[in-house]
Amino acid sequence: MRRSPALLLFVLTVSLLGGRGFDLGRLGAPGFGPDGPAPGNLVADVRQRLDRAGVDPLEAAPTVSAALFDLGQALAFDKILSGNRDLSCMTCHHPSLGSDDDRTLPAGAGATGLGSARRHPDGVHIPRNAPALFNLHSYETMFWDGRVEVDGGGLRTPAGSAITPTMKAVFDHGVVSAQAMFPVTSAAEMRGLPGSNELANLADDDFAGIWAGLMTRLGDVPTYRQMFEAAYPGESFNSMTFAHAANAIAAFEVAGFESRGSPLQAFLAGDDGALDATELRGAQAFFRADCDECHAGEQLSDFDHHNTGLAQLGPGAGHGPGGRDDYGREGVTGRTQDRYRFRTTPLHNVELTGPYSHAGQLQDLDDVIDHYDRPDRALRDYRVTAHVDDASLHGTVLDNVDAVLGRLSNDLENGPVRERDEIVRFLQSMTDPDALDLRHLVPASVPSGLPVAD
Repeated sequence: MRRSPALLLFVLTVSLLGGRGFDLGRLGAPGFGPDGPAPGNLVADVRQRLDRAGVDPLEAAPTVSAALFDLGQALAFDKILSGNRDLSCMTCHHPSLGSDDDRTLPAGAGATGLGSARRHPDGVHIPRNAPALFNLHSYETMFWDGRVEVDGGGLRTPAGSAITPTMKAVFDHGVVSAQAMFPVTSAAEMRGLPGSNELANLADDDFAGIWAGLMTRLGDVPTYRQMFEAAYPGESFNSMTFAHAANAIAAFEVAGFESRGSPLQAFLAGDDGALDATELRGAQAFFRADCDECHAGEQLSDFDHHNTGLAQLGPGAGHGPGGRDDYGREGVTGRTQDRYRFRTTPLHNVELTGPYSHAGQLQDLDDVIDHYDRPDRALRDYRVTAHVDDASLHGTVLDNVDAVLGRLSNDLENGPVRERDEIVRFLQSMTDPDALDLRHLVPASVPSGLPVAD
């Protein structure tokens, strides 16, 4: 749910004075909301439901050394990692934008601006919505289709054997470290079009060549050589690979975007007054609607893939006639039963991370709850102009409704969702006030000397 900068500043001020979340009715004594204190039996019932769903307090992120954090922060904000030196990793995951980009679909290489103001001169979009970065330390997979995952005790990635055992040994943060290897290889996301720079002229699947080219760039900056060797004591820069850079970026993300200060986390830690009566009733409604069929566990995600009946818009992922469809998980597994299945979104700070779903089809939390009330009807009635602000996407909705509904996940056959407003309030209780202002994560400068601001 998006807020104006002025309102966010006001909310931040309120939170610093003792308020929590966005509900001004919560100012005052803990446990008192619009409906007064939460009854004891309501608290007990919600605790039982959370326990059955395996929703435990988030574990603390692993400790990251200052030198590794500093290196990762610099790399994450340095445009040197993009082919044309015109965007950084954080362009699509900015701390001031809830760790995503506030857009339905990102505008990658060749675009200018930040957030909803970012535009590509040719109207080019990245096929999938930019996911948030909160609490990555306990993620089991990365990307909407889970193409970076733990498989049989090892890591499976799109690069296959290009990520050697020696490179994998560098990864302190598992799938998070591995994920950071890939945006830099995408021509649309960061690398740029052939002819525009030396990295863009390499083949799309020449992972080793692209990563080596980036390390050459970084090695030409003396400060980076010093920072890499400080972050990895005892190793010389010349012996390092891009796995060291990706691992540092992951370390920065894991430490910088750790977020465990929400009212829900306080409730899970034992504070009966952390949630008010409305939020507790929202939790009851959430579980009665069987939302925990998918949104369970510590991250409120099963990290599995489901077809939830969403419209397809944007350029598509190269699937289907004309390449404008997105088959989701099938693109990884090759199994037709996985068509249109996408990973369940973790819910911490979900209020800050819209638009929602794999192509940003839904603008705010109200839209999300309305969709799950009747996914079949919602898909047939979907009007892109009511959900998507970017007019350049209004003509891109694909007519694949029958194909999507023919494979709708069984998890959605548990009946309609009721008490929307209460469920939204429960989702808002997952917002950490500290996540409202993460400007301290933005460095004043980066070693390449390229501008940090977009």
